[in-house]
This record gives sequence, structure tokens and C-alpha cells, in this order.
Amino acid sequence: MDIHNYPTFLLNMRIFIAKILTLVILVLSSCNGRQESLLIEAASELAQKGKVSEAIEVYNKVIGINPNSKIAYLNKGILLYETAQYNLAVESLTKAIELDPLEGMAYLIRGKSNLKLQDFITAENDFKSAQVSQNTSYEALRSLGSLNLMRKNFGYALKYFNDCLKISDTSTLVYLSRSSAYYEMGEYENSMADCRRVLFRNSDNWQASVVMAKNLLAVNSMDTAKYYLEKARKIAPEATMLNQVMSEYYLITGEYPLAVAYAQKGLQSEPNSIPLLLSKARGFDGLNKYNQANEIYLGIEKIADSIPEFHYFLAKNLMALGDSATALIEVTDAIAMRPNYPEAYSLRSVLRVKIGDFKGAIDDKEKARGLNLWKKDNPINTVPVVNSNQPIISISPTTQNNAPGEAPTSSLPKK
Repeated sequence: MDIHNYPTFLLNMRIFIAKILTLVILVLSSCNGRQESLLIEAASELAQKGKVSEAIEVYNKVIGINPNSKIAYLNKGILLYETAQYNLAVESLTKAIELDPLEGMAYLIRGKSNLKLQDFITAENDFKSAQVSQNTSYEALRSLGSLNLMRKNFGYALKYFNDCLKISDTSTLVYLSRSSAYYEMGEYENSMADCRRVLFRNSDNWQASVVMAKNLLAVNSMDTAKYYLEKARKIAPEATMLNQVMSEYYLITGEYPLAVAYAQKGLQSEPNSIPLLLSKARGFDGLNKYNQANEIYLGIEKIADSIPEFHYFLAKNLMALGDSATALIEVTDAIAMRPNYPEAYSLRSVLRVKIGDFKGAIDDKEKARGLNLWKKDNPINTVPVVNSNQPIISISPTTQNNAPGEAPTSSLPKK
């Protein structure tokens, strides 16, 4: 070998080896890419068959092969959300977002996970970020509406639901959600109009019938309310929401044994439902079983403390038990939470007479009269509006007509 040509030879050898290594890497990458695609397809098939834990394990294998696989983190997060593993879902979806900050689905499902974790501020931010993608912008708007409905920001809830309906006016879920917002605001005619829209498209939609009945109870149209409740009962006799409103109906009509029976029936499926527990307690009050009612009130005191109706009905119970001093404290709490609560003013007027505060009693009586509410013994919302994670309606998007962006999350992306 000519020593003067040795450097050129060495350079050529290095170039040759580099080319071989590059070729090997490309081949291996191609194999890994092919393997990754096959595994993602397999995981998707497993998920469709309901084998969620096996699908999650396959996505973990994909991540082992390619730690930068956005689709693996995304689909894994979706499945973790659907199996109520919300903290793990947030972790996986956060990784997907780090890999692709424009992935709307990751924001959307992370928002839903945070909502389940009652991290409302983070959920709201995620839903807003989900609008980055056209594929998820509609469902993000609907989720923002539902979130604000749960947080009792009814004006904002209406805005988001109206934005959804401007995009597509076919969603049963949105109409029912907007109907709920109108109901909470006392706009019963608007609420019933949305129920009618749903029932016009599907007369067998029992949720719409129940919400319609709830509105009719609020305007004291008892016979028509009973018609819609019976209609819903033929379709979904075991539905918790139906049993809740049936209990309310019988509280208003004074048929307390039936009120207790329907509340108890609903509690079989949702034993921690505050509205149902309150209905049961109120039924016992109506039956003069004040001690049994008081046990229920005290049992939910910590979780129902922010609800004005809870304090109002507890005050009535305590007055019946002869504890007017504590009853006065409770009804005053109810008024502090809801200053336009005429029934509470009327009750406090009675309690003030009992303790000799006649001037205060007259003031409260005048305040109640000034509010001019015709339903004296039953507040307009006779089944109390409870804390932010218990709206009056609870409807799954997968059982309703899907508008754009409302596809069930079990339909996993593959790319």
C-alpha cells in the first residue's frame, strides 16, 4: 500500500462504514415502525372488543419501542379515562400533549379527566385548549357549557350551549343541557321549549320527559307533570333521575309514603345522592317522623352545608323537634346563601315570634310578601340544587344523537 494514499483509504473506509450503519439504522427503524403500527392496530382491536387492560399493555409495549409515540400515549390516556383511572389518564395525555401541543383530543380527554377529579380550573383550561383542533372544538364547547352548568355559572353555560347549536342544531344532549340551565335560572318556558324540541325528534326520550315534568312542577302544573313522569316511567322505570322527580312530585302532593319510597328506590343505585337523601328526610318530616329525618340531615350536614335548601328544611325539622334557637340559625344561613328565598323569610318570621322578636318577625313577613312568590310551602326548586358535581340531569353523550365532535371516545385514533 502506498503510504501517501493511506489517509484517502481511511477516509473512504469511514464513509463506507457510515453508509452501512445508516442503512442498518434505516432497516431497523423500518422494522420498528412496522412493528409499532401492527401493535397499535392490535391494541385498537382489543379495545373495540372490550379488552381494555390488554389494550393498555399493548400501548405500553409501543411506548417501550418508541418513547415518542404520541398516538400510544393518547390512546392509552383515553382508555384510562374510560376505565375511571383519571390520574393515570392525565399523566398519559400530558405526555401526548408534550409530543404534540396541537393535539385537540388529548386536551379534551385530559379536561374530562380533570373534571372527574374536580379540578375545575384545569379542566376549563383544557377544554379551551381543545378548541385548537376543528375535530374537537364542538365537544370542547359543549364540555365548557356542562362545566359552567355544574359550577352554576348559568349565563356562561348558555353562551357555550348556544355556540354549539350555531354549529349544529341536531344534538339532543346540548338541548337537554341548555334546558337544564334555563330551569336553574327559573326560565321555565325556555326550558320546556328545549324539551319539546327533543321530544319532537324522539318522543321516547325519557330524560326530556323528566326535565319537562320538573319544569311543570315548578309552575304548579301537577296533572301535566304526572303525565310526563308516567311516560318516562314506562321507558326507564329504574332511572335515578326519574325516581328523584317522582319523589318530588309526591312531596308536593303530600303523599309522603310514596315520596319516601321513590327516594329510597333511587338511593339503591345512588346511595350518596344529596337530592334523594333530602327528599327522603322531607318525606319523614311529612310523616311526623322527625327524629328519623333529623338523622338524615345530620348525616349529610358536611357535604350539604353549601345548599340553602338543606338549611331551610333542617330548620323546619328542628322547629318541629322544639329546637327553635338552632332552627333560627339554620334558616338564617339559608337566607344568607339565597337572599331572595321567600319561604325562608316566612319560616324565620314564625321562629322570631317564638323567641319574642316581633319586630324582626314583621320585617321578615314583609320581605316574604314583597318577593311575591305564590308557592308558599314548597320552594320553586323543590328538589334542591346540590353541589357542583350533581346537576339535575345526567345524560351520557353515547346514548344521544351525536353532533360533530361528539363521537364516543372508544373510537381510538390510529395515526
